[in-house]
Amino acid sequence: IFEMEVRRGKNVPYLYKGQAYRRMDTATTQVDENELFKLMLRKRNLTYDAADSSHQELEFKTLEQFLQEILGITQFDKNILITLGLIKSGKFNIAAELLSDQNTHANASLDIVRFGTTTSIILDRNRLDNLSVLTQYQRAVEMFQLYYKPFQIIEGFERVSRERIPDAAFREAVANAIVHRDYRIGGSIQIAMFSDRIDITSPGGLPNGLTIENYLNDLVSMPRNPILANVFYRLGI
Repeated sequence: IFEMEVRRGKNVPYLYKGQAYRRMDTATTQVDENELFKLMLRKRNLTYDAADSSHQELEFKTLEQFLQEILGITQFDKNILITLGLIKSGKFNIAAELLSDQNTHANASLDIVRFGTTTSIILDRNRLDNLSVLTQYQRAVEMFQLYYKPFQIIEGFERVSRERIPDAAFREAVANAIVHRDYRIGGSIQIAMFSDRIDITSPGGLPNGLTIENYLNDLVSMPRNPILANVFYRLGI
């Protein structure tokens, strides 16, 4: 009996007759275009948001406004974009595309639906696409504030303000959904609004290297899109 151990190579992907394969349990299957692209990024030690964008004619009026209002930046130029990691080797990356006013990334969208007593009753719907992810975040917060305003109740002899859903919790959840979603996967971030709760679903599983046990039990931070995450962090979002 011969036992042979084949370790993971460092120069992935390896091709046979121009096609990459992967082992799935007892079967060998072809790697699709999406998985092949991920392997190529891993070889270059890049995340998806660091890859070059196919769109290089981009404007950043929304980002400029956020930087002015939140960080007090008065001069917005190419050096700011380089500092934020949105330009490398003279090219915009995908993070820049997502933050730009011309964000036409096919998978960068939010679908917000407000339901009645059942999911068969749709009271309002707003699909946000072809917008900077900062604008998408802002519009989602505005819709939340429209339907989940604080209310007052009488407790004893006092009128007390209450929140059905904390504003800070919603902002954090939406920001995380935008920053950490897998933009290689089709579909929108889904925000389902009910009278007593909000369900937010972001496409994609756990990032490579992060197990379910780590995620549930440890304080492990592993941004899927670190450049995008850094911009949101700098903006205090």
